[in-house]
Amino acid sequence: MRRIVLAVLLMALITVVKAQAPQQMNYQGIARNSYGAPITYQNITVRISIIDSASGGQAVYSETRRVMTNYIGLFNIVIGSRNATGVLGSVAGVNWSTGRKFLKLEIDPHGFTSFSLAGVTELQSVPYALSATPSGSAAGDLSGTYPAPTIANNAVTANKIADGNITFSKLAPNVNSAIAGKLNISDTAAMLAPYAGSSNVISSLATKLNISDTTAMLSPYYKSGTALLDLALKEDVANKSVDGTFASNSDTKYPSEKATKTYVDAIANTGSVDLAAE
Repeated sequence: MRRIVLAVLLMALITVVKAQAPQQMNYQGIARNSYGAPITYQNITVRISIIDSASGGQAVYSETRRVMTNYIGLFNIVIGSRNATGVLGSVAGVNWSTGRKFLKLEIDPHGFTSFSLAGVTELQSVPYALSATPSGSAAGDLSGTYPAPTIANNAVTANKIADGNITFSKLAPNVNSAIAGKLNISDTAAMLAPYAGSSNVISSLATKLNISDTTAMLSPYYKSGTALLDLALKEDVANKSVDGTFASNSDTKYPSEKATKTYVDAIANTGSVDLAAE
């Protein structure tokens, strides 16, 4: 494939004056073949990239467009406008304040994506961009008009202030005076000290019940000798006899209803004279 030579006629960087203006750049060039003849009336594919030296020579924006040349090979592109393909980044996202910026141009004269490098050109500021300053009414967190807007009322909120950034030295004098007049923890402690340590308060607290008082109050009842003797006379479930034999002849075990019935039934079946007399 013949090497394509692109002669750039005009390249203009449009500086945004107001936030509503589109972030776009006009680009115009002539496509020529290796013999210097213009490529006329032909659909070509152009890939334009903005290279940032501050990003290690990487492309911070790139787009691809299919354009038609005229009778002298001239074509026009509005970089950053709609209908581009293969878009990387955005023109608005380019940090123009750092590093040198270069425009890299690649084309495919057949309108496909087999690109050949046509050239790399450093972007220069146009005269009015060097002196352009914001103008008009401010918006967002600012009020008034440019070039001297002020911070709008209620614009500074808690979520916009990093923790620890506001100190007493940054507050207005009257605010510091108002804060100094307020009570703090040590002031409250000092104010209550004469009462918290007075004898009448101590005497009053001494008459109140606490946990140890309650324990001492109940101790005679649940640990008394009488209570312990009463408990000793109670039947223990562990000593309940369920076999109905009464064979152990124990003074500790006691029969259940089932054990008693089992014993009586057994005696009745053996023809007990005593039971027959009943």
